[in-house]
Amino acid sequence: MRLPERETWQRAALYALFAASPWSISAIDAASLALLGLGALELWREPGAPRAPRRFALPFALFAAACLLSALANPGRLANLAELAHLYRLLLPFALLPALARVDRRGPLAVLAVGALLLGVYGAVQFQAGVDWVRPAGEKLVRPSRLAGALVFHAQGTFTHHLTYAGFELLALAFFLALFLADRARWRWLWLAAACSSAAGLLFSMGRSGWIGGLVGCSLLLLRLPRRVAFPLLGGGLAAGALLAAGLATGRLQAAGRPDAPVLVQRLLHTSLANDRDRLYMWEAGWLGFRAHPILGIGLGNDRTDYEQYRRLVAERHGGHRYLNPPHVGVHNLYLQLAYELGSLGLAAWLLVAGSVLSWCAAGLRRAGPGQELEAGILWGSAAALAGSMAAALFENNLLDAEVQNLLALLMGLALHAGRVVGVGGVRAAARGDTG
Repeated sequence: MRLPERETWQRAALYALFAASPWSISAIDAASLALLGLGALELWREPGAPRAPRRFALPFALFAAACLLSALANPGRLANLAELAHLYRLLLPFALLPALARVDRRGPLAVLAVGALLLGVYGAVQFQAGVDWVRPAGEKLVRPSRLAGALVFHAQGTFTHHLTYAGFELLALAFFLALFLADRARWRWLWLAAACSSAAGLLFSMGRSGWIGGLVGCSLLLLRLPRRVAFPLLGGGLAAGALLAAGLATGRLQAAGRPDAPVLVQRLLHTSLANDRDRLYMWEAGWLGFRAHPILGIGLGNDRTDYEQYRRLVAERHGGHRYLNPPHVGVHNLYLQLAYELGSLGLAAWLLVAGSVLSWCAAGLRRAGPGQELEAGILWGSAAALAGSMAAALFENNLLDAEVQNLLALLMGLALHAGRVVGVGGVRAAARGDTG
């Protein structure tokens, strides 16, 4: 394939991936595989093709090695290896690098922003009307709220679960809010609209873990302010959060609540050690599984058959507890989930990936100068989105869901490119689309 043709296909696949991200896993996979194939071809045929610096790429390689080692060390090697195929999206940041170098970055960002805007609006409609327009009759997924009061529904967009939707929306909220705060071009109003719509979708998902992640991601953006302003605000926010958590844990807020309170307030007040003991018991079962396989875990995906034995042990300890969720939903804590399935090596490798991306963003922000507001916004947004997702991961494992995994990989790829543009690691790439 000649270079002009390859560039055309790269652009097409890039725009298709950003357009498909809120809507279709099949389209995401098709565009992603096209980008990966074209990127591999470019690395092979073009010695000067953009490459990720070792400091960024090495943690990804270590995580892949940990996953592979766990798969080969556990029974059912072929099934374990098949499960690893779902993690191919972690290669996307490297495939995006050459494609982003050939486009005005605001183009694919605008496509993603329009999709996020529509997805948030759709979630608001779902919250009130309980509609599912994307699936045929007989296959519609509508999840009514179990809380007392007016009948409302969990917003879940085009996804199969409202917590997957919340995981996507918290990433979009933090990213587009950062772009709005940093960008000075007229595009900033599109970024603001996407951020507001994503905030509404996140709120109406009624996913409490997503709410926490969204607050953490947006709070990180306070660091853009002078320290004398940012630190008191962050300190006050932490104190308020601690008081809220204590009030919920002790039941004092629930006792003071009114039965006619808005359903979103009721959702928050439903949080307590007593109401959420099912989640606590799932964590306890995951911890037992990790203790039984501490180094290499049980292999990715093997929790479907292995997890139930630990759930039964925990249920017996707690008077024959009946779980609200089946075993295949997992531990509902990403860190315990990774430790259980991939062992301490896999968990450490994933934390190294996240740490390397955050470190890359921080280095890029230190180097970003005048005229690089878009790059600064991308780096701020990617860091805030990742931090928010890591906070939400204390209560969920939706990073393993394709839609959340894909968007996070896109943000990592954007951060990788933005860091190269501002010259992280001594590499300075050509920037395109910096004028408004």
